Amino acid sequence: MERLPVFELIDKTVQILNDNRKMLETYADVLQGYFQSALRAHAESLVNISTRVKGESSLRERILRKNLYKRYAYPEGIIQNLSDLIGVRIQCRFLEEEQLLYDCLRSAFTQECADGLFCAPEQPNVRLDMRSAQPQQQSNGYAIYRIDGLCGTIGQSVRFELQIKALVHVFWAEVEH
Repeated sequence: MERLPVFELIDKTVQILNDNRKMLETYADVLQGYFQSALRAHAESLVNISTRVKGESSLRERILRKNLYKRYAYPEGIIQNLSDLIGVRIQCRFLEEEQLLYDCLRSAFTQECADGLFCAPEQPNVRLDMRSAQPQQQSNGYAIYRIDGLCGTIGQSVRFELQIKALVHVFWAEVEH
């Protein structure tokens, strides 16, 4: 019995993820260290800054749920366009601190780069898309500070998603999952 092409595409995409996992984990570590440094002035508001590289099962589920196999004919296209290949979560104590931490990042990421994203002048290899209105509305109705980013040099970058969440939002997200 022959396998459906969609499952071949998914398997090849997962293989690319696994082949690049060490490099992605290195990028995740760089991002964690950078955001800890960038938000040092607000350390009393921070509970944690954590990162993760997308897992195999999560990638498989995302490809099917978002119909990525219809948009991208090649596994490289899926990997290159996945907004949360790396996830960065900045946790704070209270809801009002989400805005404070976002404003801190907004004031640091002021230099527009060639790709239209913004970086802090001292770290041009971490770029954020500061153009979208924040907070965004989630499908569950809650507001979230969610910012797309790129880490690496222009042309050799990895996508990441940065979220700023108060403990109450982290709790409810865990309950929903």
